[in-house]
Amino acid sequence: MPKKIKFSPEDYTFTITKDFAPLPQEVKFRLSLNGDKNPKEYSEQVRYKVNLVEFEEFFYIDNIKDAEKEAYKRIAEKISKKNPAQIPIPIKYNDNFSGKISLRISPQVHKQVWLEAKLLNVSVNKLIEKKLKKDLF
Repeated sequence: MPKKIKFSPEDYTFTITKDFAPLPQEVKFRLSLNGDKNPKEYSEQVRYKVNLVEFEEFFYIDNIKDAEKEAYKRIAEKISKKNPAQIPIPIKYNDNFSGKISLRISPQVHKQVWLEAKLLNVSVNKLIEKKLKKDLF
């Protein structure tokens, strides 16, 4: 059985950006009842959008001090629950893959792969990629 590769939450990328959310109508109303002369100034509240880049997900949080901790917590949950083949590879590791593999095989296997590719009307590369994907995922 192949060894499982484990990534830690710190391997993943997340971004934090300031975002503005409209205040609920009842908060605006309460501000105007309190004698605030310009409740429009309070029509937005600051919040922070945390984007979990590799997972293509985001969430909002009110306190920036908690954003990093919450991001690591959510990433840890995701990588612990998913099948290892479904966990995205962290961006910092993705830069190392060109998509090219040099492979040495016996002439007999090479001939069989070439024949099968011809029968399926695909390139040898596409055939090998298809077989690898089927085996890996």
